Amino acid sequence: MPESPNFAKEWSVKGGYGAEKTVIREIAEAIGTIDPENNRLDDILTVVAESCLNAFEHGGRTDSEGDEEVKVSMKADDRSLKFRICDRGPVVPELPVPDIRDNWLAEHPRGWGLLFIRELSDRFEYGQCDGWFYVEATFYR
Repeated sequence: MPESPNFAKEWSVKGGYGAEKTVIREIAEAIGTIDPENNRLDDILTVVAESCLNAFEHGGRTDSEGDEEVKVSMKADDRSLKFRICDRGPVVPELPVPDIRDNWLAEHPRGWGLLFIRELSDRFEYGQCDGWFYVEATFYR
């Protein structure tokens, strides 16, 4: 793999469901430029989209009229691609990721997005920084 320069970009997304599509398209273009041989593009885009949808829900806005901001950042170097999705929702002391067997059998299953994020990324973490709640996913190159 050719060595690529460091890359960083941030997006601010306002609104709700569907607003993540512009960011997803731009991330796909960026990865195509900086890492054209990346074979995990679908995994990356799924993780970022699911993280955005969770941020819309966590931040309390899922409709297109919302003015709540969700921030998405991408950082790339020759070792990894890292994505951080931030919202202003309340602090969550524990972010439970369901067991797939339990979720499959549940009457009203929730948490599939977190399961996808955890399973498709190489590293997954969450926390709070400067008043923002974040989910961060890393993909090693």
